[in-house]
Amino acid sequence: MKAKKIQLIRDLAITLIALSLAIVSISMISNLTVDSSTEAFIPKESEVVQVNETIEEEFGSLDALVLGVQTKEGSILNPESLSLIEYLTDNIETLNTVDSVLSITNLDHIDGDDYGMKVVPLYDGTSEKALSSMKEKLSSWSQIYENSLISQDQTMASIVVTMKKGIDAEEQKELMDAINQLTIKSSYNGETFSLIGLPVVKQQINESLIRDMIILAPIVGLLIILVLLFSFKKLAGVILPLITLFFSASIVVAMMIIFNITFTMATMLVPVLLLIVASAYAIHVMSHFYEELLETTGNVSFDEISSIISSVIKKNNMPIILAGITTAAGFIAQL
Repeated sequence: MKAKKIQLIRDLAITLIALSLAIVSISMISNLTVDSSTEAFIPKESEVVQVNETIEEEFGSLDALVLGVQTKEGSILNPESLSLIEYLTDNIETLNTVDSVLSITNLDHIDGDDYGMKVVPLYDGTSEKALSSMKEKLSSWSQIYENSLISQDQTMASIVVTMKKGIDAEEQKELMDAINQLTIKSSYNGETFSLIGLPVVKQQINESLIRDMIILAPIVGLLIILVLLFSFKKLAGVILPLITLFFSASIVVAMMIIFNITFTMATMLVPVLLLIVASAYAIHVMSHFYEELLETTGNVSFDEISSIISSVIKKNNMPIILAGITTAAGFIAQL
């Protein structure tokens, strides 16, 4: 009797510890580091990575943001649109993580005169004379301005934003959100905006990775439920394996957070693969349990069920451990 009580206490303790770890693990998921860049697949000690980091330390981020401003119809070189570009340029420059901003409203133009060359503002107001002068300047250096700061048909202008060096992905996201908020409040004449650049692409991929995980995990879970239901035709045969799978997946994700393992396009498969691989072990144990249960006759007591579980675990612990080792060895080989 005393041995049974000790065993019951031990089983309850294991269950509570596993449940507590799972709850703590789920609460940590917001701290998961997501990196969609190709650099995540290159070793940090690689010469290419080292050179790239050195250049970024000296010259700042090589990944610029480009905000496109486009008119519905006609040229962008009209007083309202140019005032809007000037407003956006001035306000983006004030953002903390911005190093420099370049647009047709704050650019200097090199012009010639009787004494040689002089530097004058490309944009000098929205008067008819100033706009005429600006168009002449753009035409004189069309190979410089066109398709870089203004489109060839002059319906779109770009604002190039260089970020300060050393800012992380979260700060980049905050900067992009701040620029988008400025555009929402700044549509003077029905202009449309498009924010592009590698940081924007990386951010979209990061969000896509999370969305894919939210979609993939339930699909895999549903398929596993259907397989378990088809195999055992019992509710317990479905619920019990799923509980262990939930514990395993949540704890593995928590370990990735604790050990600062980045969630990349490759490691996003880990939780899904874990559900697939671990379900095989759960099915193995449950199938043996139901086989031995069928050999009993009449009503099965709690003590008999405990005895069957102990027998199944003893018979299958070594095969399951060896199967786990071989699976782990296969994944370790990827290193």
